Amino acid sequence: EKLFVNNQDNLSNVAIEFFGKKINYVELFKNIKDTSRAFFHSGVKEGDYVAICGTSIPEIAYSFYAMGYLGSIGLFIPPYLDKEKMISDINYSNCEILVVMDKLYDYIKDTINNTSIKKIIIVPTLNSSLINFLLPKIKVDNDGKEILWNDFIKQFKNKEYPKMVPYKEKRPLSVVYSSGTTGMLKGILLSHDSYQNSVQVYPEIGVDIHPGQKLYQVIPAWSSTGTSTCLHLPLTYGCCVFMDPRFEPDIFAKNISKKKINYAVGTTSLYEGFENEKN
Repeated sequence: EKLFVNNQDNLSNVAIEFFGKKINYVELFKNIKDTSRAFFHSGVKEGDYVAICGTSIPEIAYSFYAMGYLGSIGLFIPPYLDKEKMISDINYSNCEILVVMDKLYDYIKDTINNTSIKKIIIVPTLNSSLINFLLPKIKVDNDGKEILWNDFIKQFKNKEYPKMVPYKEKRPLSVVYSSGTTGMLKGILLSHDSYQNSVQVYPEIGVDIHPGQKLYQVIPAWSSTGTSTCLHLPLTYGCCVFMDPRFEPDIFAKNISKKKINYAVGTTSLYEGFENEKN
């Protein structure tokens, strides 16, 4: 709700830039609503969990906000999560739907067979890019369990949009993973309030964030930084999120200089790559 309200004056601004494709706030809002509709008519309701495995691509952002729209919870699983932990978390949350990037699907495909997942929505990595028409077609299984993202969205285009679930204190929004101090990845449940409180802190401590700026998102959604600081923060303030799913320091460094990035949040290894490139 805050995302929609805060950007009524920024509708023509670019919200997401992805491999040459520029998605403005009008398109962003429509894509979020279309995604929410597809999940809703697939049986996802308030309080339900949806497993999501992907890095910095627009469809993961749409899925994140669709969870907020419906009052559902995104279980943002890393592909390298311990198999037994992945099975346990998915089954404990009773997830029946998985959204997964094609490049990560092979890492978790065998594991998913032992879970409660009944529908797998596969997102081609460059689905939202300008060169998507050049990509080889992905084949899905014939038993109906797998479906491509665009087909998932289109099959409900004639259905009505669901109503946005109203604000409720401490309503959960996502499960992200942190190693904490033990080295073992643990799921952390974050609420709508957690995200809103986080994004409100930045202007209060003197960080200048305003429409027209561009923030680089490379940290994946299974980290709280990936969804909060690298996604919801810039979009809340009408900025543009520059997405690149490639986790490579040299690409990170080149994009910062070429794409006129104002803010970048990355890992230590990426920063070291940037320093080496600059030197």
